[in-house]
Amino acid sequence: MRKVTLCLFIFLLLLLPLTGCTVNQNISDEERLVVENYLSRVLLQGEDAGEVFAAVKVLHRDELSGKMEVWALVEGVAMTKEAEINQGVSLPVVLWTAKGDAGFRVTGHEVPRDGADYAQDLKTLFSRRIQGTLSSFSESRELEILEKRIQDRISRRQQLSMEERQAILSAWQFVQHQPWEGKDRIDPMQVEFRELSAMPGMEYWGQGETWRPLDGDDFGVVLGDSSSHQFAFVILDGVTKEALGFIPVE
Repeated sequence: MRKVTLCLFIFLLLLLPLTGCTVNQNISDEERLVVENYLSRVLLQGEDAGEVFAAVKVLHRDELSGKMEVWALVEGVAMTKEAEINQGVSLPVVLWTAKGDAGFRVTGHEVPRDGADYAQDLKTLFSRRIQGTLSSFSESRELEILEKRIQDRISRRQQLSMEERQAILSAWQFVQHQPWEGKDRIDPMQVEFRELSAMPGMEYWGQGETWRPLDGDDFGVVLGDSSSHQFAFVILDGVTKEALGFIPVE
């Protein structure tokens, strides 16, 4: 019996290095949306960034600890007819994630420092199994795929008028500044414009945290899937396109 137990123990020891080399790159569409929305908010900040788009490649994921290692491409697009990219970052990121009753969310992140500290931070922050991938990713086909995904989203925006694009940007920036736990699950590429003149007596929750009546020039921008609860209904001033508040999701 002892001999059998010893043989089993040796077999498991031999198996550990093999299982330890497995790289988990699984991510659902909803999780990808949450991650990309989070990174577009935290990696490029400020009004000068314009509309920010992010695309990620998952390099490794430990679902038990919630650690996710990704390469992120994040680009800010100017509000011009040509939709010029005026800011951008391309770098590896460690994300800390969690799952609960409210669904998947990102709780924090770490990025390597610039300059002389970069190489050391790659070794410290990221798994040994992806070190080779990190060193060559910036010249890989994978980065071109991320760039194409962002360009596809920019092309979809260019099909809209400048006025519509400005309205979307104002509404999305408003959403990103709210303390809503589920805001990263809202897909900003799903957009509806609502005329509010046919909604007499409707009120919305204003910036001053008070109920305010709709004005005749106000209009609504719905971001996300309005057939579910993953959306935001933002009220904008019809003249300035400034976000005034929102209609709560029931």
